[in-house]
Amino acid sequence: MIKFTLIKTALLATSVLFSCILTAQKITGLVVDPDGTPLIGVNILEQGTTNGTITDLEGKYELEVGAQDAVLLFSYTGFGQVEMPVNGQSIINVTMSEGVGLDEVVVVGYSTQKKANLTGAVTSVGVAELKDRPLTSAATALQGAAPGVFINQTSGQPGRDNVLIRIRGVGTLNNADPLVLIDGIEAPISNLNPDDIESITILKDAASAAIYGSRAANGVVLVTTKRGGDVEGVTFNYNGYYGSSEAIRLPDVVDDAALFAELWNEAQTNFGEDPKFTPEQIADFRANGPNSNWFDEMFTTAPITQHNFSASGSSAKTNFRFSFGYLNQDGVLPKADFERYSARLNLDTRINDKVTVGVNLSLTRGDRNGHQENLTAGGDGSLIANMTRSQPGDKIFNEDGVIVRPQFGVANAYINPDSRNFNRKDNDILGTTYLEYEVIEGLKLKGTAAINYRHRFDRTNRVTIATADPITNEVTTGPNDNRFGRRDTWNSISLTTWLQATYEKTFGSHYLKVLGGFNQETNNTESFWASRTTFISNNILTLNAGDPSTAANSESATRWGLQSYFGRINYVYNDRYLFEANLRYDGSSRFLNDKWGVFPSFSAGWIISEEPFFKAAAINFLKIRASWGKLGNNRTIGTNGAIDNFRYARTLDLTQNYTFGGGIVQGVAQTSLGNPDLVWEVTTSSNVGLNMHLFDAKIQIEADYFSRVTEDILFNIPVPSISGFNSQILNSAEVENRGWELSAFYRERFGDFTIRVGGNVTNVQNEVLKLNKTLGEGEVDRRISGVTVLQPGAPINAYFGYRATGIFRTQAEFDAAPDHSGINALYGPGDVGLEDLNGDGVIDPEDRQVIGNQSPEWIYGINLDLGFKGFDLTVLLQGAANYQTYGSSELFWPFSNLHTVLNSWQDRWTPQNTGAEFPRIFLGGDGWPSTTVTNSFWLVDRTHLRLRNVQLSYTFPKSLTDNSFIENLRVYINGQNLATFTSFPFFDPERPAGQQRGSSGFPNLRIYSAGMSLNF
Repeated sequence: MIKFTLIKTALLATSVLFSCILTAQKITGLVVDPDGTPLIGVNILEQGTTNGTITDLEGKYELEVGAQDAVLLFSYTGFGQVEMPVNGQSIINVTMSEGVGLDEVVVVGYSTQKKANLTGAVTSVGVAELKDRPLTSAATALQGAAPGVFINQTSGQPGRDNVLIRIRGVGTLNNADPLVLIDGIEAPISNLNPDDIESITILKDAASAAIYGSRAANGVVLVTTKRGGDVEGVTFNYNGYYGSSEAIRLPDVVDDAALFAELWNEAQTNFGEDPKFTPEQIADFRANGPNSNWFDEMFTTAPITQHNFSASGSSAKTNFRFSFGYLNQDGVLPKADFERYSARLNLDTRINDKVTVGVNLSLTRGDRNGHQENLTAGGDGSLIANMTRSQPGDKIFNEDGVIVRPQFGVANAYINPDSRNFNRKDNDILGTTYLEYEVIEGLKLKGTAAINYRHRFDRTNRVTIATADPITNEVTTGPNDNRFGRRDTWNSISLTTWLQATYEKTFGSHYLKVLGGFNQETNNTESFWASRTTFISNNILTLNAGDPSTAANSESATRWGLQSYFGRINYVYNDRYLFEANLRYDGSSRFLNDKWGVFPSFSAGWIISEEPFFKAAAINFLKIRASWGKLGNNRTIGTNGAIDNFRYARTLDLTQNYTFGGGIVQGVAQTSLGNPDLVWEVTTSSNVGLNMHLFDAKIQIEADYFSRVTEDILFNIPVPSISGFNSQILNSAEVENRGWELSAFYRERFGDFTIRVGGNVTNVQNEVLKLNKTLGEGEVDRRISGVTVLQPGAPINAYFGYRATGIFRTQAEFDAAPDHSGINALYGPGDVGLEDLNGDGVIDPEDRQVIGNQSPEWIYGINLDLGFKGFDLTVLLQGAANYQTYGSSELFWPFSNLHTVLNSWQDRWTPQNTGAEFPRIFLGGDGWPSTTVTNSFWLVDRTHLRLRNVQLSYTFPKSLTDNSFIENLRVYINGQNLATFTSFPFFDPERPAGQQRGSSGFPNLRIYSAGMSLNF
């Protein structure tokens, strides 16, 4: 009996094995895109199993399936999933089309999510938006590409792009920068090589950002770097370009010396002063010049080049990517340049089926030369300021090529590059290591440790140079004590560790993903500087060569720490009902008595198009979503504009000397009250949104409405003078941002021709709700600072002054106007009239009002992509609207502080030209009728539309490279910042917010480049 059973079992096993052999089938094939280009790394899975493979470097694959009725699933990022029944076939070739992107995986906090399942306001910018553009700062790739994100690049100075990122406006009176994380670690995006970026994700609402709690109130930018692929073997890539750069816009200044002198004399005599220039001098100018145009002389074209090389690959257990990048950018002003070297290694190794380890290591070195740290410091002595203070009647060089000292103005701008030198070396190391362990199917534990070390060393020198007297031509050199040297060093080290657990499971119609973790960060920062003067030579400028009696130095140090617990739950039912909850519990060293804060968020979504009752054939996908949550901000601004770690503490000054026993004794004095009861700024954010795809996803639309209220903003409040202090910091102010975003694109294919056109627009309204909560009813809650104001009902730092009614054209018009004499006794025809707001017939401070806004109410972008048989043309436009700057001092006011004057002042009011654009000319300063008080005549609109990027590329067909080592070859030409449509009259509408001076802003650059991308 036993023998019979064994025989029966053996026969059954043989039958099953034979059946499997008959059933198993090998499938081969080729996967290409609509242009016929092979796709590398396409995932192919036998439906209902874990049996799968990926395409190789030639787009080919091979897979054994278990049954002839099997179904193969082909998926690839950016393309729609394809299902192919086997039906007994042995060769299955597939052409994949660009898909709706719903299966695309998007990076979110500590994890990833399917795009279809997102319930928060998330925007992702991929590698396509970065590809082959001459970007010196990765943040500029977001300009015009991400709704709700305002990117303001305030400088084209090499190595000092000064990119400002604002997400959905400015929501605090303190630091409004978003949290930027590179592969999960806080680090500056400006130091990152754009060629290393895989994607940039922007978390804009509480649902998406609350996992970062106390630092997420201003939004979160998640940067993911490229990693090795899944295809076995090694692939090499080179991408490089060479280009030429020039200033986008330069001021149109008067460079006719005779006209300049005549305008100056008119400005003097308009208000009863004697002329400055004699008729003989003016006649000499007219006959002999020199008619110097300092902007045209000093600004020039400059080369820029960048080279990136990478090697990436994979084996059965390990994938890696190593990259090296080099950027060399000369300045458009003399003796200014920047070099950046970057290297990165990303490596992941699967130890076994349960354990994966990985390492990310990034090294960056920047080397910047200039005349000073900031070429547009906004003060006298900076290069741009001295260019505005150099007059057309002054010679630049004499016949021997020696710089000539000014005769009429106060500066020869060419002295700056020769007499001043600034060098900054940045060395940054960002390293991360992780270990991930799969405990059971669906449950993973991951531990991460990271270090971010930043070192900066500045070398500043001022030397003496030979200059010629403008009259005698005598050449002299300045005294030794004009020589100056200073060294600054700054070090910052941040340590980050976190442990997280993730459980992901599908139960029938239910999908569940749970994440929880612990995070700890610490930072230590130190700085030191030392200086000396009176060097004996320009050739020896080490500090010990200076006069020891002039030595000065200073040292400072600070630290902060953060501990956090975080968690998230994602639940999806029946692929249509979505729910997410986040919680972060943060403790910060920046507070004393109340260190901990709780930051929750909740969001939900409904994919209506998945409902059985949904019958709209034109709509392929329709999702509505809503979110609510609370976020925090612990980054307060100290008196020096930097983030202050100890605002709660009383400040002691060790230099408060006093007299004792007839002598001066070093003392200590308290200089601020501090406040041990400070707590978090809390931002309550809500968002409703819609995602819709139409006509086979050829049209995709996304819309959001948001509201964000920030309470308990840390703000200095006046205190009674009996305390001995002027103010104390309290949790007091309140600000609201509200607005909407809309983005849409359309794509289509007509044979070999493809088109994709899209755009986005954002409207943000900003309003201060409260400042001083200690005020009683009826008290004025207002803080005026120069030309701006903080007050309820107005935007943050709104421009505040008098509304201009126009120029008084005639004496009769002036006589009929409200009384302006209280503003300035010299008021008369030709001056700017002011609005009598309260109608009492007198212009006085009661007539002041909000007249302008520093932040744009509208931001928008338009992009176009055309393709035909290997040719691609991409166009990107970006703009901002409804915001201003206030103009004072050089360029705005004629001859201010002996500065030059714009050509537009030729159309000024005179008795013969009463319909002029500008008032009667004056000698700069704020003591003249038109400039005595802040008024809207001097508000300058920064609204602009910029042709940000145009690129034409050609990808060589595979047939031309089949017999070579080249896998893919692409060549391109690119133009960046080609045109700007604006009424802004000076350098660039992209300038530092709140900067009033004409010299406060370095123009952005127009760059023409040509390059190639090569895979082999």
